[in-house]
Amino acid sequence: MANPRRVLHWLIALAILLLGGLWYFYVLRSQESTQIFPASVVRDCAPWDGPAFTVSIPYEAGTIINISIYESPNIDRPVRYSL
Repeated sequence: MANPRRVLHWLIALAILLLGGLWYFYVLRSQESTQIFPASVVRDCAPWDGPAFTVSIPYEAGTIINISIYESPNIDRPVRYSL
């Protein structure tokens, strides 16, 4: 026969696991999905006639965000830019 204290510990652990799982899936479901905007990259020229590129991002109807980066667009590795 199982020890009553051991059964109580197993029931408490099971309840904590169940409540933790429910909370975890509730938090995941309640997060808003990240909005992804299509963008285009076009070769450009820097003000001093150097290599550059422009990223155009349509944001809302009729609104476009243009970001010019004064660096060569020949990037052979992943690069991240912070604005």
